Amino acid sequence: MTDTIAKMKNSSRSMAVLFKVLQTILYVGMGITLCSAIFLTLFPNGSASWLSIRVYSGLSFNGQALTLAQLPIMTSVLCWMVLLQIMFYQARDVFQDIYTSGTPFTPVNVRRIRTIAIVLLIGSVLPGLLQYIASLFAQVPAGEFVNGIALTVGLVLLCLARMFAYGVQIQQENDQLL
Repeated sequence: MTDTIAKMKNSSRSMAVLFKVLQTILYVGMGITLCSAIFLTLFPNGSASWLSIRVYSGLSFNGQALTLAQLPIMTSVLCWMVLLQIMFYQARDVFQDIYTSGTPFTPVNVRRIRTIAIVLLIGSVLPGLLQYIASLFAQVPAGEFVNGIALTVGLVLLCLARMFAYGVQIQQENDQLL
C-alpha cells in the first residue's frame, strides 16, 4: 500500500511540474498572439506607415503575411489560451495536492476538477462567440460556434467531479474507522 502511495506521489509531482512548464509555454504564446492581434488591429494591411517601412508580425498564414482577416482566428486562439491557462493552473494544483496529501480524494480537488469542467463548458461556446464578433469587425466569415469536443469533455469531467465527491465521502468514512 505504501509503495502505491509513493508511486502516486511521485507521478503527481511530475505532473505538477509538467503543467507548470505548459503554463510557461502558454504565457509566451499568449504574449505573441496578443501582440500580433494588437498589431493587426492598428495596422490592418500589415504596414506601419508612420515608420515609413513595411512591417509584418513575423507570422504567416498559408505563406501570406497576417492581415485583419486572421483577427477572428487569433481572437479565438487567445481566448482558448486564457482558458487553458486556468485549466492548467487547476490541474497543477490537483497534482500538487495529491503529492502533499497522499490522496486524490479531497474536497478541494473536487472543486478544482469541477472548475476545469466549467471552464471547458465555457470554452465550448466563448471562443466561437468571440470569433464571430471579431469576424464582424474584420468583415470575414466566422468559423464554428460551438466546440463539441470541449462540450463533451466538460460534461465528462463534471461526472468525474461527482465521482470524486463520492470518493471524498468514502475517504472520510475510512479515515474515521481507522
